[in-house]
Amino acid sequence: GCVDRLRAPDRRVPPIWLPPLPARVALPGRHPAARPLRVQLGLVDDPARQRQDPWYVDLARAGGHLAVIGAPQSGRSTLLRTLAVSAALTHTPRQLSIYGIDLGGGGLRRIAGFPHVGGIATRGQPDRLHRVLEELLGMLATRERVVAEHGIDSLDMLRAEHAAGRIPELVAPDVVLLVDGFGQLRTDFESLEEPLLQLLRSGSGVGIHVVLALTRWNDLRMAHQPLIGTRLELRLNDPVDSVVDRRLAALVRADQPGRVLTEDRRFAQVALPTVGSPDVADLGEAVRSLAEDVRAGWRGPVAAPVRLLPTRLSHEEVPDVPGAPPTTVVLGLRQDTMAAACLELGGRDQHLLALGDPRSGRTTLLTTVVRGLVGRLTPEELVFAVMDVRGDLARAVPEPYLGAHATNSTLARGLAESVAVELRARALDRSAAATARRIVVLVDDHDVVGSGDRDLLRPLLPYLPSARDLGLHLLLSRPVAGASRALFDPVLQAVRDTGGSVLLMSGERAEGQLLPRTYAEPLPPGRGRLLRRGEPPFLLQVALGGPDGDRAGE
Repeated sequence: GCVDRLRAPDRRVPPIWLPPLPARVALPGRHPAARPLRVQLGLVDDPARQRQDPWYVDLARAGGHLAVIGAPQSGRSTLLRTLAVSAALTHTPRQLSIYGIDLGGGGLRRIAGFPHVGGIATRGQPDRLHRVLEELLGMLATRERVVAEHGIDSLDMLRAEHAAGRIPELVAPDVVLLVDGFGQLRTDFESLEEPLLQLLRSGSGVGIHVVLALTRWNDLRMAHQPLIGTRLELRLNDPVDSVVDRRLAALVRADQPGRVLTEDRRFAQVALPTVGSPDVADLGEAVRSLAEDVRAGWRGPVAAPVRLLPTRLSHEEVPDVPGAPPTTVVLGLRQDTMAAACLELGGRDQHLLALGDPRSGRTTLLTTVVRGLVGRLTPEELVFAVMDVRGDLARAVPEPYLGAHATNSTLARGLAESVAVELRARALDRSAAATARRIVVLVDDHDVVGSGDRDLLRPLLPYLPSARDLGLHLLLSRPVAGASRALFDPVLQAVRDTGGSVLLMSGERAEGQLLPRTYAEPLPPGRGRLLRRGEPPFLLQVALGGPDGDRAGE
């Protein structure tokens, strides 16, 4: 009888330990955050207290940046998606904006439908990758200005002032950038590393937070590791690489995706980016459907979108630049600010060298410069000397402005000597030079024009250093192919040395490094990177001939 009584279900002794963390967990649903940027990521095990509690991560603590470290297939991308979904369920788009750089499998694209998300860029979209960081750098500059103008001394004050409607310049007080695959960014997209590091260095103080997914902690340079205040470790390929606890890191098995070792040496399970039940057939579709529901229920402003340059741009779509000097020509749109891109002849761009392979739009570029100068200067102030074998460029110059047109190397050499004679006279009489017409020498297809005489522009060489005083501008175009050798030409070197800018348009990277840390790449017609002394290079789109963008590929 005693044995039967002990076997009764109600006499079973409760287990000493809690059951293991479940392999699949879902998010609880929509609810306001207890405090800004505190988001639930899953379930954490606390064996010392015999508890398993919701696991929260606070992006506002320890500098505001977070690193997720884990081997492939350990759950890094899922953690980033869960963070984004959880943040979207607990914050409004007026409180938080999210952007993403996905160099992994493209899983972050599923969160693009949330109204909080301004844009996601993947490795197959190099232009968009640059644009995400350029937009965030623009936000950084705006926030630094806003903080100074409003006398804001903390993020809490920034959030309070924004909630009160006193900072209309910002869509949301906090911005989160998710980067999946920082190691690939450093190796495959070197030009993106420095802008991202600038956000890490300066962003947290003005509400910009970066979340990096790494394979190893050492993927981040040692000098930059102190910028990351919060570190989460998934399964590592080698537990020796753990920066939390090597012994505990060795306990995470390969069949436990989403198992995290937190900084306080506890284990947690990352929730799947879905609400209610974790047992969903298609997780990506569940995230997309959840994003649509959230967007449908929001009636306010959404995150600022990532703006991209148009592939075709007409002159009518380019904004004017009021008050610009007559020698400033609006070329098109610059990508970093989406403002007018200008060629400042007589200012920062005394000369211009355009490099682009066929159909890149380099002739259209020179035509745009002609159109801009003719619209702002009279024939008594400006004259063109054109060297153009095909004659397309010469036809774009009105007759009163056309001083001479050379269609072969012999005529071009004679034209260069004639211009040199005029410059020599101006050099001897500087008072006359101040009132003389500006001379703009246009050389289209420099490699073709100079095929019979490589030194055809040498007569102009002595006058390039004093071109600003003599009223001379030299604008040349040539293909990218062969440019690595052609740039050693004395005239082309002098153009760069005397204040000339370079517009690098579409070409093959195999041509090599044309300028310091600068390589050509395939680009749409009219697209190019302007390299100007004293400022970082930027991408621009040249306005094409007419409202429908004719002459696009010349």
